[in-house]
Amino acid sequence: TNVTSSFWESNFRFKFRFEADGGNNIFIDDINIYAGDPSDVIVLGTDEAELLQDVTLFPNPAEDEVNLRFSVAAGQTVTIAVTDLMGNIIQRHTVNANQGSNLVLLSTDTLAAGMYLVRLNEGSQTLSFVVK
Repeated sequence: TNVTSSFWESNFRFKFRFEADGGNNIFIDDINIYAGDPSDVIVLGTDEAELLQDVTLFPNPAEDEVNLRFSVAAGQTVTIAVTDLMGNIIQRHTVNANQGSNLVLLSTDTLAAGMYLVRLNEGSQTLSFVVK
């Protein structure tokens, strides 16, 4: 079933409820939310992982800063979150990336020695680095 604009109203919500007798697997597929009339035509979305390409993080291990390099096919806003291994956000950055290659310098001088994760666009891609 497609959820279309005829269902939308202020504070529209949808919920998935999973119940199983001892099982722990749930598979959700083919969910479409879009403005338009009901249709059986497949709505194609944009895969965030395809928008960011050639993602690299260097040097690793890092001392004072770590370089994040990535490419985008078209200019867009990219969110960058540096988290510890428990998922606590240590740094958050929003970058207006230009088409092509981009380089972002992330300061590590306030980070304690250890391993950290860099999450791009709310986790569409995740990389790890070590601060020594």
